[in-house]
Amino acid sequence: MTTIASPPCEFIAFCLAVAEVSPVVTAWVEYVGGRAR
Repeated sequence: MTTIASPPCEFIAFCLAVAEVSPVVTAWVEYVGGRAR
């Protein structure tokens, strides 16, 4: 993150992308966490 301030439209698009990917990231973290134990 080189720029501190970003346009609202890019921030909203980023939030939407995170909302779409978050279930996949959560499942991956749980999968890796389960393997680590």
